[in-house]
This record gives sequence, structure tokens and C-alpha cells, in this order.
Amino acid sequence: MDQIGKYRVIRVLGQGGFGTVFLAEDPMLKLQVAIKIYALKDTALAQQITSASQDAAQVLKDRFLNEARILRQLSRNPYVIELYDFDALADGTPYYVMPYLEKSLVDEVGKDALDAQVLAELPQALRPRKLGLSRTLQVIDQLLQALSDVHAAGLVHRDIKPANVLVAQDGDIRLTDFGVAKLPDTEHSQTGLALGSRNYMSPEQRESAKHVDARSDIYSVGVLMYRLISGTLPVGRFADALHYEPALGDGLNRWILACLETDKTKRFPDATAALTAFRQSKTEAGTSDGLDEQSGTFVSGSGATIKSELKPLQQKITELLKTEGMVDSAQLKALSVAADIAGVSEADLTQLILETKAAQPAAVQSFIKWREKVAHAKTQHQGKMPNDERDALLAGGMLLGKTEAELARLLPTAASGKSNSSTQNSSQFASNHIEVKKPHKGLLATGIATILLAAGGYYGYNSYQQLEAERTKDLRAWQQAKLADTVDGYQKYLNQLPQGQYRQSAVKALDSLKTAEEAKQKQTQSQIGLAQQWLIKLGYELAQTGELDARTKAAIEKFESSENMMVTGAVDATLFAKLEQVYWSNDQQAFEIAKSANTEQSYQQYLDTRVDGKYRTQATEGIETVKQELQQQAIADAKAKADAEEKARKFAAQLAEDKSKALQSAVHVRPYIGNMLFIPGGNFMMGCSPGDKQCSDAEKPRHQVNIKSFKLMETEVTNEMWDACVRAGGCVHQPDDSIFDSSGRGSKPVAGVSYDDITQQFIPWLNKTTGQIFRLPSEAEWEYAARGGTTTKYSWGDSIHCGQARYGRSENGGECSSSYDGTVPVKSFAANGYGLYDMSGNVWEWTQDCWKDSYVGASSNGKAWQQGVCASRVTRGGSWDWQSALQRVSYRFGFESSSSYSFLSGFRLAQDI
Repeated sequence: MDQIGKYRVIRVLGQGGFGTVFLAEDPMLKLQVAIKIYALKDTALAQQITSASQDAAQVLKDRFLNEARILRQLSRNPYVIELYDFDALADGTPYYVMPYLEKSLVDEVGKDALDAQVLAELPQALRPRKLGLSRTLQVIDQLLQALSDVHAAGLVHRDIKPANVLVAQDGDIRLTDFGVAKLPDTEHSQTGLALGSRNYMSPEQRESAKHVDARSDIYSVGVLMYRLISGTLPVGRFADALHYEPALGDGLNRWILACLETDKTKRFPDATAALTAFRQSKTEAGTSDGLDEQSGTFVSGSGATIKSELKPLQQKITELLKTEGMVDSAQLKALSVAADIAGVSEADLTQLILETKAAQPAAVQSFIKWREKVAHAKTQHQGKMPNDERDALLAGGMLLGKTEAELARLLPTAASGKSNSSTQNSSQFASNHIEVKKPHKGLLATGIATILLAAGGYYGYNSYQQLEAERTKDLRAWQQAKLADTVDGYQKYLNQLPQGQYRQSAVKALDSLKTAEEAKQKQTQSQIGLAQQWLIKLGYELAQTGELDARTKAAIEKFESSENMMVTGAVDATLFAKLEQVYWSNDQQAFEIAKSANTEQSYQQYLDTRVDGKYRTQATEGIETVKQELQQQAIADAKAKADAEEKARKFAAQLAEDKSKALQSAVHVRPYIGNMLFIPGGNFMMGCSPGDKQCSDAEKPRHQVNIKSFKLMETEVTNEMWDACVRAGGCVHQPDDSIFDSSGRGSKPVAGVSYDDITQQFIPWLNKTTGQIFRLPSEAEWEYAARGGTTTKYSWGDSIHCGQARYGRSENGGECSSSYDGTVPVKSFAANGYGLYDMSGNVWEWTQDCWKDSYVGASSNGKAWQQGVCASRVTRGGSWDWQSALQRVSYRFGFESSSSYSFLSGFRLAQDI
């Protein structure tokens, strides 16, 4: 396939069972796009997947169309892939156009691989790896924002995975591939085959895709976040994500576990709720979106990997901490030179030193603390310290595994010469059996005794280890209690460690949880009462007791069954959401019935039966509207006219500029086409004008159309313009206008030319002569331009008289006199809001569209309809020979493309901007 619509195909990007994605180029904008085209490869598989009794291929085609509709509906969300265009090939095969984004999350984290052999066969670039905390938090936050709109629209994505999360150039994500999205209450949502990606699929989706809801997507998001944090998938008895990334924090770890609950009732109900909890957990953990695990300044790429150019700097800092226990001013100068070469600022170097220091193992951390004690003592004693204090510091350092020679160079000079016991102390400390004199009380001020002093006045490393073990036990027990975050968990900590360091925190947390339990119980009663209130409003016979009695439970189950929900009888967020949805849906339906009848009685019935209805104000206003319909219609018409005049004023400058450009750049074109006016793009309702009782079925249903800016001739093509084509040999057909008055013939619209004459003779000659590209307008473009920004029957209002257009000769039952026989020169009547003349009357005007006897299935993009009865083409605008009702801007008629009746066959030309 070399061409899809106007797009030039470059290559295939990917293929599935039901669609193919192409890389293509827009020839006008020179922009690369991705085009997804419906293509069924396996009919048998289609039958299996859809479980459809009818045409399975049509079911999947409908799903493809639904995917395009979903993208259009969600295009306002910045994190959902945008829909550029939607169309069909000549054979009816649908396709839609999206931005081309080269990368997905797979490029950042590799492919999923659990088997060692599969892993070994993967290229290095595709091997699974972690993403890094900061980037993970950014991706999940944006993904939840995208899914919030998805779920708010009543949709379920059902295929959240790295390959469906595209990455834009600025690093933001775009959620894509809604091909298996489940729409609410769709006919073909059931399938015996669970559509989606199994690695990220919820337990209920693996069993059946029929009853999945927003919580299934929440499960997939949980799997994805675990994958990004850990580099692997949560399979079997998996470790907490906190195990792979301690900086994650307890709150975010619990958030992931909540998403991964096998019982979907324990998950967040939808993405909005999940996003709120996610951001709260980030705030509690103090996690900044701007910094990564090691440092936002020093980490590059995906995963927690320090930039390669900084590794020697970090290694040098580590060596200094191991050998010196600190980075002094002289060492900092040397590091500053290396940092400057690597492009690291002084502030960032300080941050790197702090982070490297915090990352050191326990033994180095103890040595760093020892060195801090030495520095404190040195300052305290002005460079010289008492022998006993120096000996104690030396002994303490040796307990950390350092030799006397390594430590001596770091200690200040003794106040009164070298200690006599230094050598003895070094040998005795080596065997852990030395008896040391009680240190000088100044030593206690340094804090060394806290580390080294054991019971009975002896220094012993074993006692220190025991103390650290007890502290570690206390800390681990407290962390377990916090992770569980339950009454039993905190009580267990208090029972095991009644004198624990975290006792006060445990008591406080325990009291808080008990208070929360009491509040929860009250809330439960309140929720049950609220559910009973909703059920009573929906017609169930209940008493509002706040207790989940048998009658209430039966009513809930009956309601769930009637709404095709999972029948649980439980009071939860899902039930409330459905109760509220059904009640207000009934309320809306009741109002729509009243509105459809549009009588005083129907609105009053709504007011009597819906005492808390959302539309009571509208219903009250509706009663007054029925009474004053004609008056309000006049007000609406006046407003529409005022809006049109305002719009015309806004574009006056553009019209003037357009005319000026036409004079300067295409002077040689004017004899053939006159002025081409700029018609601004916009939206309008095509078809019957409001209140128009003369409408035919061909003008219905009224529908919205989006029109791009284009150019349209100020007048109809005149005889003078057509004669130029005949004289040049471009046009063979010479219209017979002998029935018309010959006076002023040159400035009268050419009549008696067929669609074929125009498209096969005049337009090809004109394009070749002028070097420009002209065409007939589409039917939608013609009506949009003819209205001139109004919504009335005619561009000037809802009535017509003989001084406004050339129409209705008396011999044909018209309103105007026989002197109105034949055409008149162009510009004989006032222009509409866009500066166009004779859009009603004079001669019928050909458009590009094939004839279709209604607007059912009509496009909304303003393009010409090229299906239907193409042997006949649509004409618009009425003529001098027809009555006023046929001059309305919405009236349409079809004639054979080869016909050239003298009273209908005129035209005006259009151009693309």
C-alpha cells in the first residue's frame, strides 16, 4: 500500500489481528504521522474473540470505529494520544490518523523477561531494567491523569502496558491503543478470550473480559509501577517494591499493594481516586518530582545510574571517607577542580558529597563519626589534648578496625608528650582484654564514651555490637508495625518491646487507629443509611435504619442484578456510584420526556414527581417557554442576527486584506473568476433552520459540521468568464441563452452548463491558464458560506421579498411579476455576511457532492460526499424560475451531472487555503 487517503505511506510500524499501523507523511505539511487502518487477518480468530452470533468481522470493525470515537472524545487530555483525522478508503475500510511518536516505555525499561534463557537471548538494549523513582512517579502520575478521563467517560482501557505508553519528545507520556477498550453496556463486550496483555492483566480479566471495570485498569497500573520500580514483574510471592527502592516510602509501597489486591473490591474504584491517594502518598513520603533516587543532578537515563563523568568524582569522595573520615578544605579544593571539569557547580558538589556520605556502609559511618569526635576534641583543646583523652580516641578508633599508624596521623599532638601506654594499649585492644584508666571528663563531652564505654568501666566491642543489635531489633520491629499499620501490629510492638525507643509513637498510632475504627463504624452506619435513602428514592420499600438488615441486603442484591453488576449485597463506593448514576439517569430521562413533549402538562408532571430533580429550574422555565415560544423565538433570531453581524465585522479586515492580495498576486486571474473571498473556518448546524416548517426529508437530520477556512467566488461565474474559455479553446460547450434578455449578458451568470462541462472543461482550462487550483465547493462549504454566519431560513432572515433575490416568476406560480423572467447581472442584490452575492436565486449552483436523499451518515468534516448516486450531483441556492421556499439556504436538489437546463446550471468556484 503506497497511499492512504492523501497520506503517502512510508512503511509498516506494526500489525495485529485486526489492524495495521503505518508510518506515513502528510504531503502538504511534510509531517510524519501514524495511521491505523482496519485489517482483519484471521476470520476464525475473530469469531473466537467476539463470541458473536452475527458477522464477527463487522463486530471487530465496530470496535475499530469505537476506538476512533474514544480518541476523539478524550483528545482534550494532554496524556492521551491525539486523533488528527478519520476517514475511509474507497472500499469503505476505515482508518484514523495520529501523531507519530517513535518511543514508548519499552525503550526506557526494556522488554519483560522472567525466563533466564529468554533473558539471555535479548539484546542488551531490550533487557529489563528499572526506570528510577523520579521518572516512575512522573509516568504514573500522568498515566493516572489520562485514565481519570477514560474512566470518567465510562470506559475501561483493559490493556495498560509499557508498549501502550508512548513517550513524546518532552518526556511526557501519551496513552494509546484503545482497540480493546470496553465501552459501557456495549453489545460485543463479552468474549471468551481475555483481550489484553497477560503480564499486566487483572485476575478477573484473565477469567473473562465481560465484567471488568475501572478497577481492572488500576491493577494494571499497579503492575506497571512495580515493574518500573523493580525491573521485574510481581509474580508469585513477590517482594514489596520497597525492597528494590527504599526511598519509595511506606505510603507509596502500600499504594502499590492496594492496586495489586486480587480482590477488586479492595482496590481504588477508579483512576481519580487512585491519583488522589497516589499524590497524598508522595507528599507524605516527601518525594520530590524533581529529584531521582540518588540525585536529580547526578542521575542520567533510566534507572538509578550516576552519570559516567561523575563516577571518578564519587569514587574519590568514597576513598577519602574511608581513609580520612571526612573531606577537609584542602581536599575540597582538589575535588572542586575535578567537579569544574565535569560541569558540576559548587552547590552540586556539596550535594554529591552529602549523598555519597549518606550512602556509606555502617563501618565507614562509624569511622566518620569517630573523625568528627577527633575534630571536636582538637578544636576544644586548641590543637593539643590531654594524654588520657588522646589514648581513649586512639583505642576507640582501633575498635573500628583501624591500625594505630592509620589513626595516629589523624590525632592531634598530646599536651605533654607521647603517652607511655600507647604501645601497650594497641596490643591489648587487639585482644579485647585491656583495662583502661577512666577517661578524662572532657572525653565524655566528646561523646566517645557513648560508643566505647561498656558496663563496669571496660571498653568492649562485643558490648557495642550487642547494643547495636538491640537497637536494630527495636527499629525493625517498629518498621514492621508501621508497615502493617494495624491495631494488632502496634500492640504487638508494645508487648514485645515495652521500653522500646518508639513506644510513644506506637501508643499514639494505636490510639489514632482505635479512634479511626470508631469513626469508621459510625461512617459505615451512615453509609448504610445513605444507601437505604438512595434505594427508597428508587422505589424500594425500606426503612432508613443504618443497619444492613436482610431486607436492605436483598434490595441491594436486586438492584445489582438489575444493573448487571457483580451481586455482593455490600455497601461500597461502587454501589453508591451506580445508585447515584441510575437515580440521576432516571431524573434526566424524566426531564427528556417532558422536554420532548414540550407541553405545560409534561413539565408540571416532572415537577410533581421529581421533588429533588436536577432540572426543576429548567422545567419551570420550560412552562414559561411554551407560553412565550413565539416571543422567545424572535429574541433568539435577533440574537443570531446580532451574532452574525458581529462575526461579519470581525472578519471585515480579513475580507479587505483578501481582496487586496487577490488584486496584487492574481491580476491576470480576475477576468476569469472575479474576486475570491476568504471564508473563515468554524462549526455550524447543517440542514433545516430552527422553526422552519417547510423542510423536506432531504434536509434532515440537522447535524453539526466543522468547516476549515477556504476561498469562494464573490459571485457566480458569468457569461463573460465562460466565453473566455470558449475563445481560448478550453470549453467546447456553448450554452444556449437565447431565452434570456441579451442586455447585460456578459455580467449575467452563465446558465445551461452541466456538472460535466464544468469539471471536464472549464476548471481544467482555468487551472492550466492561471497556475492556480480551483474546484467546486462541497455542499457543506456552500451552505456554511451561504448562511453568512446566520441560522435563519435565508442569510438575511426568515422571510423573503422580490427585492432581495431573483426568484419566483409569476408564470410558475411564484410571488414576483413576469418581469422577473430570466437572470439578472450578478451583484444586483445585497451581499450576505461573508460578502457573497446571489447565494439565493438567479441560477442553481453545482456542488461536488453525489446526491443522497437525506443526511443520514453524513460526514462532520465538511468534505464532499462521494458515495451514493454519483450520476447525479447536488445543486443549491434555487433559481429565477422557482418559488421562495426553494431559495432557502438549506434547500437541496439533485440533477444528473450531464444535464444543462437553462434555469439551473450555474456555478461558482472554491479554493483551498
